[in-house]
Amino acid sequence: MRLDKLTIKAQEALQAAQSLADQQSHQAMEPEHLLAALLEQREGIVGPVLAKLGARPDAIQQALRAELAKLPAVRGGSGQYLGERTRLALERAQRRPSASRTSTSRPSTS
Repeated sequence: MRLDKLTIKAQEALQAAQSLADQQSHQAMEPEHLLAALLEQREGIVGPVLAKLGARPDAIQQALRAELAKLPAVRGGSGQYLGERTRLALERAQRRPSASRTSTSRPSTS
């Protein structure tokens, strides 16, 4: 997985998710950490998009906090690693062509 291929906001979200996992003594960075970080981003689009879809970002954050509290805490570990679900989600996202690339890519006419 090439993290340098991610947007700055995505890289910031991953760093924030890792920090959240660290603060809560979670060994693996799970999708719940990442979603929580995305919802907390200033000027991020995740919260507004969810709200536009009829979801309540504040209720989602509350549910995420409850789920994160259920994860096992590990003391004395050597840092976080990507949980399997997070790794798979990021790999799927990188394989999926972005809408902007596919809509702006046109065959050469020369």
